Amino acid sequence: MARAINPGKLKNRITFLSPPSGRNRFGELSDEWTPGRTEWASKEPLIGRELFAAMTAGTVVEVKFRLRYIPGVRPGMRIRHDGEEYEIISPVDVEAAHVELVCYCKAVEP
Repeated sequence: MARAINPGKLKNRITFLSPPSGRNRFGELSDEWTPGRTEWASKEPLIGRELFAAMTAGTVVEVKFRLRYIPGVRPGMRIRHDGEEYEIISPVDVEAAHVELVCYCKAVEP
């Protein structure tokens, strides 16, 4: 049985961003990320075994966002939080129950 999410911990407002697609009004390839859904989430640093596993696997995961499950989140999308952007490295449907989504991310340099 899937565990329930504690809504009191979802204190951060995040916006999902889709990769640039199409062209701008001058016919050039667009570099604008398109804002999508805005959700409540918790932002947690990687600590302990999780951090060690990420470091030994050679990944660059720095933070994870935990939220209610939403479909369609893919690696390569971004999350905007407090003016900073994070690239989604791995979105995980916890226990494949469609209840909770954990997005492992790295910070995007401006």
